[in-house]
Amino acid sequence: VCVVTASYNSAHTLPRACESLRRQTFQNWRHVIVDDGSTDATPHLLAELSRDPRVTVIRQANAGQGAALNAGLRHVSAEFIAFLDDDDVWLPGHVRPHIAFLDAHPDHDAVFGQIVTADENLTPITTPWPDRLPEDGDVFHHMLQGYFPQVGATLMRRKMLDTYGLMDETLIGDSDWDWQLRVARNHK
Repeated sequence: VCVVTASYNSAHTLPRACESLRRQTFQNWRHVIVDDGSTDATPHLLAELSRDPRVTVIRQANAGQGAALNAGLRHVSAEFIAFLDDDDVWLPGHVRPHIAFLDAHPDHDAVFGQIVTADENLTPITTPWPDRLPEDGDVFHHMLQGYFPQVGATLMRRKMLDTYGLMDETLIGDSDWDWQLRVARNHK
């Protein structure tokens, strides 16, 4: 699994996100972190994180989240791709069930997992959502009716990049949702 993180001025949140990746029960991962022109202590922090041979750091001028995620996606060669936002924390068992599901369902190409919104002390402030999705895996219409999958809870097969390309960097926001819609329109 290659985990892609776009980071901008996140020195206060990125260490906890990276630690949650290191604590995964699934340890066959590489982490690509794209520094999108940070002006805080993020570059110094990334210099420390890049000492781990599983971590690749890419630096670029500030171009926005879509461009930063695309810069990371260009460096992916693993069978699976996951996204970890710089202000998110994964539970220790986050990755393993996603891969197990895709291994058991070769007709599915991506997994959107549940998330729990929490405060800065990681105290949950919502129940896990979504509480359910269509059992047939067809989430496209569900997304058009308001379901907004969290990119940090998405794991997909690498071949989706070959099929759909990168995220649309011309959008001012939600390039990840636009990209997920393109995938969901044609794949389970």
